[in-house]
Amino acid sequence: MKRVLQATANVLAIASLAATLAGCRREAGPELLQQAWKLTAARQVTEALPLVKTYLSWHPADASAHYVLGKCYLNRQDANTTLAKGEFETARHFFGKNHELGVLAREMTPDQFQSALHRETALALMRALYEGDGKGVPGKLLYPVLEEALRQTHEGLRFDPSSGFLQDMEKSLESMAQGSPSPTPTPRPPFKSTEITI
Repeated sequence: MKRVLQATANVLAIASLAATLAGCRREAGPELLQQAWKLTAARQVTEALPLVKTYLSWHPADASAHYVLGKCYLNRQDANTTLAKGEFETARHFFGKNHELGVLAREMTPDQFQSALHRETALALMRALYEGDGKGVPGKLLYPVLEEALRQTHEGLRFDPSSGFLQDMEKSLESMAQGSPSPTPTPRPPFKSTEITI
């Protein structure tokens, strides 16, 4: 029986490889991204990650897919804040070009989507702040990250001023800028008139 199962698995693997090489692969449709979104919303990001990656291999300019992928990277047990932030920025870029929400059109308005992109970017930056603080990174090196997180929060509030979550984030980040509740203060670095800011 074991040999029959192994032989069947081998035949299926060869058939799959042959179909792929022959270009018979079926395009991943929106139902795949919808399933990835449902899994992500249920915090099952490990299961959602391969689905959204497959979908993106067929639809690389889908803003909603980049948003879902960013949420997967941010909410994994081994979170990668850099990849998450990059996906949220990519989602913002494509949404700015095509103004399409895709499968998320049933979930949120365009303003709510843009607010969510800024909120999630700020969350990624906040997580990086706490990780850096926990590793003893000096406050003056963390301050630019704190400033960017606060800027992203303000942008999110511009699109959704009633968001209690963003309002709370804003208060927390402003407290951190004043040196609390972070274990090590992150004071504003002194302004140097010779510095060039972009």
